Amino acid sequence: MVDIVLDSDELTVLGGPSQVQVEVDFGAQGDRGSVILSGSGDPNTITSDGILITSGLELQAYDMYINTQQGNDYTKLYQYVASDGNALTWKQVLTLLPNMYSINKNVTFNSGTGTIGDIAVADIADIAGVSSLTAANFNVQYSIVGSSSIASAISVSNPANGKLPISIKGHEFNGTTWTALSGSKSVHLFITVV
Repeated sequence: MVDIVLDSDELTVLGGPSQVQVEVDFGAQGDRGSVILSGSGDPNTITSDGILITSGLELQAYDMYINTQQGNDYTKLYQYVASDGNALTWKQVLTLLPNMYSINKNVTFNSGTGTIGDIAVADIADIAGVSSLTAANFNVQYSIVGSSSIASAISVSNPANGKLPISIKGHEFNGTTWTALSGSKSVHLFITVV
């Protein structure tokens, strides 16, 4: 076998350019996109001449605002849109909180019947649509806490005086017979608007 020796005084490196320049500043600058702002209170009361006082940002159409102040308008989403006369103003679009309510209530049962009449409909649903709601608009899921088997049925009536009346009838199995529920029982409620 013959020995072969390779010898070279040159080194060639192959690769990309040493510098890449990307230019993205072509053409006229466009309008900024919409922004989402948040603050405490109705944006119509904290806006002055198209400038949101808390941010110093000049507003433009389709900007959005979320109210973080506790109260009736809590988590309402507003959009800056044209109104009558084409003037821009904040319009309420939706509520970010879903229409649901959950609570554990102590209910007193007499002869197998317990009633819950102190749940405010405004706590469950957006206050703007409360007046048109009927019993058919509420999905009420519940469970009665007990150490024995409990058979029960629920009845939901139409809202009255801003409250949602709920009636529960139940019997408890004591090991040999079924007896009507009596005394205080904890009832877990989960109510949604459908």
